[in-house]
Order: sequence, then C-alpha cells, then structure tokens
Amino acid sequence: MTPFEQAFLSAVLRYVSLVHAPHDAGRDELTGLRVLLEQSNAAPDERRRHRRMLVDLAAITRDADMQAPARVLDIGAGGLRLRNDGRLPLRTGDRVVVSLTPERSSLRIDLPVEVVRRTGADEVGVRFCGPPLSLQRSLQAADGGGRHGTGRMGAVG
Repeated sequence: MTPFEQAFLSAVLRYVSLVHAPHDAGRDELTGLRVLLEQSNAAPDERRRHRRMLVDLAAITRDADMQAPARVLDIGAGGLRLRNDGRLPLRTGDRVVVSLTPERSSLRIDLPVEVVRRTGADEVGVRFCGPPLSLQRSLQAADGGGRHGTGRMGAVG
C-alpha cells in the first residue's frame, strides 16, 4: 500500500468514526475531512457524494455464523466495493462485518456494513453503518454497554 493509499484509508476511517460519534466531538475535523473526501471532479452521471479510491486490500467478511475471505476493490467515506469468494452469500440488505487487514500490518479494522447493491456475480457495494467496532467497544465501556452493541452485526470477539 502506498503512502497516499494509507493516508486516504486513514482519512476514510477517521471520517466514518466521527460521523458515527455520539457527540459533537471533532466536528471541525469532520468538516475538514468531508472537504477532503467529497467528490471533486466526478463525471456528470456520478451519484456518489464521496470520492472513491481504487485499492486491493485483503479482507474477511463475516456474519454471526461464518466468515470468508474477500478483497476490497475501492473505498470511500460512504462505503466500499467488495469482491466476495461466494462462501458467505451476500444479499442486498444484509448486515455483516468487513475486517480489513492492511499489508505489512498486524492491525485489523472491523467495519459494520450493509449491502446496498450487487455489482457483479461476486461483487457487492456496501455502506458503512456504524463506526469501526474497536471504537464501538470503547464506547460500550464508556456508556455501560447499552446502545452500541455489536452482537446483531455478527462481531466476533
């Protein structure tokens, strides 16, 4: 992964975290990230609000019952496009967790997503539907564990 790709991915993850934060903390940062990630020179027929970056990242998709390897093909502030190997069938409306595992890193980023479209036999478009689960876990600890539960998202501890 190039330094630019790392910076873009970091900006996307920070943006997603701030969008789903329970309070107004970091709103100035959120505004700056929104400007950075907004679509700048999109084609006239582009419906996305946020710019996408082509990537090739290893990932794992999982629900409450199973997990399967996948690849992230592009990513933006609103979601990502995922190539799934078919072991975990994904349909529009399904909520799963996508775990990103960047190369040369022991980091694993768990993202709750919802499938919004199928873009091919083995590709789906997903939108982020909450902050990264590591953030959710820390919010759970802070607020007593009630409103940020990950069980319905199929999170594996």
